[in-house]
Amino acid sequence: MGEKLKQHINILIATPGRNMEAEYVKSLINTISYLHDNNITYMFLNQYSSMVSSAREATAMGDTYLDPFNNVPARGAVTYDKIIWIDSDIGWEVEDFIKLYKSEKDIVSGLYFNEKMTPMFSVASNDAAKEIDRILKSNNEEEIFAAGFGFIAMKSGVFENMKRPWFESLFERMASENNEKEIFIPYGEDFSWCKKATQSGFKIYLDPTIRLSHYKKVRVKLEKYE
Repeated sequence: MGEKLKQHINILIATPGRNMEAEYVKSLINTISYLHDNNITYMFLNQYSSMVSSAREATAMGDTYLDPFNNVPARGAVTYDKIIWIDSDIGWEVEDFIKLYKSEKDIVSGLYFNEKMTPMFSVASNDAAKEIDRILKSNNEEEIFAAGFGFIAMKSGVFENMKRPWFESLFERMASENNEKEIFIPYGEDFSWCKKATQSGFKIYLDPTIRLSHYKKVRVKLEKYE
């Protein structure tokens, strides 16, 4: 007998953690209602760990058993089109979600800020401030160096072509001008993932037209760029 065909899911929705802001829940309910009405299938992935990198790794696998020799999200139980990561303190509109789903980019993020009004993405530029300001005012998907995992989508095949562990905190080594001292700059698990993705040959994009609310400590609004 041949191998049984796996169920195909259009979207894997991945949210690590066990606490969810009310605005996240409202956005998720509205999104799921839209998906049902439009026959778009989904699977919700959620796991918790006190370590953020472990929580993301377990959520990607769909199980606290990390299955270290498997590099397929949801432990390969299904096939899928995209995995969309959404942090539990993000608020969004349904059209924001659909933009990520329909994007042709391998990896694309929406735009959100932290409580200090710092945009949660970075660029590879000698004049980073100027480039970030340009991107914030753009109406197109723009290539970036890295993005947070607050609201980001990857096509099927991205995770599968990256080595495990997917999520870990990497360090960037930098030397002083006279090379007498060396410092170590830590990356969070999300920026570390982005660095590993680019090393695997993928490009990362930001869609600045996707404007999100971030309920980190207070609601962060994007008034400067609206």
